[in-house]
Amino acid sequence: MRVSAADELSRKAMQAEADDRELERKFEDLKSLDMLTGLYNRQYFMRALDDCIDQSSDADSMQAVFYILMDKFMSVRDDIGIVASDQVLGEIAELIKENCSEYDIAARFGDYAFTMLVNGESADTIQEKGEKLRKVIEDHVAQIEGHAVITTASIGVCMLGKHANSAQNILTRVDLACEVARSSGGNQIHTHSTILDDKSDPDHKDEWDEMIRSTIDEGRFYLAFQPIIRLGESTDQCYEVLLRI
Repeated sequence: MRVSAADELSRKAMQAEADDRELERKFEDLKSLDMLTGLYNRQYFMRALDDCIDQSSDADSMQAVFYILMDKFMSVRDDIGIVASDQVLGEIAELIKENCSEYDIAARFGDYAFTMLVNGESADTIQEKGEKLRKVIEDHVAQIEGHAVITTASIGVCMLGKHANSAQNILTRVDLACEVARSSGGNQIHTHSTILDDKSDPDHKDEWDEMIRSTIDEGRFYLAFQPIIRLGESTDQCYEVLLRI
């Protein structure tokens, strides 16, 4: 069948439009990715977390956020250099991808920090997933220019719930949980306590006050000292002082 010039022009125009749409889709995908690791970037993760919060009431499973911070990674970077340390981060990102289900979302959140939006049947299964990921990272040996590099990670966990109901709110809680894990020696998981959230609710003010008073009376508070390393020439010894239970 003979094709008219008008039909051929129409076909080419439709093909060009389809090519433009595909190019636009690929460009949007690239804007959502971290170029070094191939994971999603911070901006995409925050949007995905907002969407998950909006839909959480309809979800059949529980959701949580992991904040994964590589332990002492500045020292690793100083030892092996920026390029080699980027290779290590790339390998860690691959481990994170391999431990994501089809419903999870993983992102590079900072220089050497990652986040995951994870789904599970219960809080216990989510905790098990975090522990498995921590162990996988601990057991991984990166071969860099003939040298073996072993890294560990501190992981903070925050379950989505009635108090953790905004992206910024959740990130604040999960970051604090990760800091507890890191400052307690690293290479461990700490889950944000929903009990503290309930206690901080105005309806539970008297219970919260009583818990603080009993903790003081029983002497369960203690001071923890975290060294602050100066990069300059000062020889002064400085510490961050933390009050813990």
